[in-house]
Amino acid sequence: MQEYLFIPYCLFLVTGIAVGLARYKQFDKAMRILVLWLLMIAIAELSTYFLIKSGKNSIKPIVFHVSSVIEIILITAFFLRLLKPPHYASLMFANILFWPIVGGLNIIFLQPITQLNTNILMLESFSIISMSLYFIYQMLKNDLVENIFQQPHFWISVLWLILWGSTFFFWAFIRILYKNNWTHVGTVMNLHAATNLIVYAGITSVLFFYPKKITTLDYS
Repeated sequence: MQEYLFIPYCLFLVTGIAVGLARYKQFDKAMRILVLWLLMIAIAELSTYFLIKSGKNSIKPIVFHVSSVIEIILITAFFLRLLKPPHYASLMFANILFWPIVGGLNIIFLQPITQLNTNILMLESFSIISMSLYFIYQMLKNDLVENIFQQPHFWISVLWLILWGSTFFFWAFIRILYKNNWTHVGTVMNLHAATNLIVYAGITSVLFFYPKKITTLDYS
């Protein structure tokens, strides 16, 4: 990511965390998970930034292997908390158990810990896109939702659709194009970074404008 994009990116991320922590007690449990997700992203991004600056690029894939697993656990927990499906506790336990196993199997059989975990990134993208779409569908058919645009969880789902839709496209094609010395690789990478910046700005806005009182909706 270019410096001129990385600085505002970090500013929005830090602002989002600051707002999230300041209003933490006002949030429902799903939004509290979102704040934890932002903290995890900040730690991962800063870790990779300083590793690159110090010339330790070989360690960077390890950060992605670990952070991707934690990230998908938190986002899955976010949607489980909102939807409260039957056997909620068992599904939450399965979530915490399933993703580390998948990540570990990927390291053992497909992509060593020293290699970028694109397999997990693609699976993560597909899973989050699916969960976001399913949740929006549940909101649309819920009679208690009078105005979907006033629901912060709706906007988080939309922003994640944008984020992970672009991530899915980026990691599905960029490696092939990069290997073939495509002249526009740098432009596409900057567009991907700009998309991330916009998404984190949006998430910060959702946290800032989160209503003081929110009706708990039943999606089960």
